[in-house]
Amino acid sequence: MKLKIRAFSGMRPVMAQDLLRPGEAVLAVNTHLKGGDLEPISALSATVITLTSASAVRALYKYGQTNANENEFWFQSINEANFVKGPIDGDTEERTYFTGVLSSPPGKTKADIATTAPPYPANFYRMGLPVPTTPSVAITGTATVPADPAITYAYCVTLVSAWGEEGPPSIPFLAAGWRAGQTITVTSQTAQAGSYAPITGKRVYRSSTGAGGTARFLLVNTEGDVALATAAYVDGKNSLQLGEALATRGWSEPSDAMVGLTQMANGMLAGFFQSTVCFSEPFFPYAWPVRYQQSVDAPVIGMAAFDQTLLVATSRSLYIMTGSDPTNITSEKLALAQTCLSRRSMVEMMGGVVFACPDGLAYIGSSGFKMLTDGLMTRREWQAYAPSSMHAYEVDGRYLCFFDTGARKAGLIFSFGDDSSFCETDIHATAGFRDRSTDKLFLCGVGSGSARPVTKWDVGGGSPATFTWTSGVLRLDSPANLSVARVSATGSVNFTLLADGAVVFGPVAVASSVAFKLPSGYRSARYQVTLSGTSVVRSVELADSMQAMAGE
Repeated sequence: MKLKIRAFSGMRPVMAQDLLRPGEAVLAVNTHLKGGDLEPISALSATVITLTSASAVRALYKYGQTNANENEFWFQSINEANFVKGPIDGDTEERTYFTGVLSSPPGKTKADIATTAPPYPANFYRMGLPVPTTPSVAITGTATVPADPAITYAYCVTLVSAWGEEGPPSIPFLAAGWRAGQTITVTSQTAQAGSYAPITGKRVYRSSTGAGGTARFLLVNTEGDVALATAAYVDGKNSLQLGEALATRGWSEPSDAMVGLTQMANGMLAGFFQSTVCFSEPFFPYAWPVRYQQSVDAPVIGMAAFDQTLLVATSRSLYIMTGSDPTNITSEKLALAQTCLSRRSMVEMMGGVVFACPDGLAYIGSSGFKMLTDGLMTRREWQAYAPSSMHAYEVDGRYLCFFDTGARKAGLIFSFGDDSSFCETDIHATAGFRDRSTDKLFLCGVGSGSARPVTKWDVGGGSPATFTWTSGVLRLDSPANLSVARVSATGSVNFTLLADGAVVFGPVAVASSVAFKLPSGYRSARYQVTLSGTSVVRSVELADSMQAMAGE
């Protein structure tokens, strides 16, 4: 009699141990799940950099995307922060926008202020620009023709930051009774505005009626921005001398409560607060018009984007919001009895979004909805991994997530395809960053004291981690004493044999391809094998004699 495992796979706890297919495991830790060999993942790399934080780091971001030096510059937050590189053409300052850092309002930073000293970002400003105070307008002088009809103008002012951003307009101020020959003086704000980016200038706009009676505001100071310190500006322009139309009407800064910043297609950013989903003006990441907001049925848990679609998960439902521009976003509430349990579990991959929901790991993409863990585990087994605690990353086409049950901190590695499977890893991290430019995953773990080391996940060619793998029940037609075994591997492996669930041999370090004897004194029709070590295992054979071992 002979038993042989030629192809190794991962765990499938939905099935009883006696019903698992040959090669499937009841326990698989730190193993790769592709190719059939039992191959250990690589251990974490040497520390790239050690961050300092009194509490666990929950958000990690590599600033300086073109900087090949991996130990510079790491943004960190103890909150569920999100960082997005601004969709700005020709940006040489790597303007970066974020939510959740230090529980501050949404912010922004760039090279000259972000990296002056750790912890990073060292300095930042509020993401948006404020509405200026309402200007005052004075009409002075004598009309050339006092009998001419009086004209009423409306004026508004915008602020311009040192970043070259133009903010929303002030409340308009009416200048009534002007006649040719008189002077109009607009007096506007001269004070800096709180924690916003430095304000360097202002722009003055005047109402004008265009073709078809269309009312609009046109730029008055066409000669250049008015310096912030200049209080009064004299309008001496006729209608033909006015400049471009006001473009920032309706713009506003984001809500102080906005979180979950996500980058979409066509230069849009998305975020949310409470039960409201927000969209930025395309390619103007500091501007968040209220007219672009959409309400959903319950507080938003998280969101993730794929193609031109935004998946929005509330505490009750899932929504698909689709559109190429914030003016034409359509919203569809999905008729699914599932939602996302953890914002940080949402990962864009496989042409859609994978996320943790109550019943398992779910996928929504162009092909619809799919429960990826169907056939792998039940809801009860899934809930044992505390899915509400999960944070996840896509790496080499696999879904890697970390969980914390309170009693246990570890991770899961899922591979999807024709033969989906998963294994556990005893590695745990509190935050991570996937650098798509280098295809590397950086993880932040727990060190001693306030030290928070950053390492790299599963670096090819690195030292292997120690794996553990226990087979499902390997059955014989009738009870027998398996007296010899052989393991084919790239080096020695620790081998344990179980019969009817009890250990009858091992753990013992065995050499590759060398048959070794097993003890006598027992008979069983139900065997299991546990392997552990750092070598790659290609096959395991068990037989009741050397003759049977030699035969195929």
